[in-house]
Amino acid sequence: MIPIHRELGQGGNAIPYHMQDPWVREYFEARCREERSESTMPPEVYTPSGAGIQVMED
Repeated sequence: MIPIHRELGQGGNAIPYHMQDPWVREYFEARCREERSESTMPPEVYTPSGAGIQVMED
């Protein structure tokens, strides 16, 4: 059984934000703009040093 909400390095199947293809973030932010919204994701989470920042809760 694969634990959910765990990153790849912790035995899960979630890709950490700093490891995902930059296209994913660009696409998401573009879609937000189309909907007249904006991403509130702190830019730091897209860096290895910001990997531990909690952005969601279960």
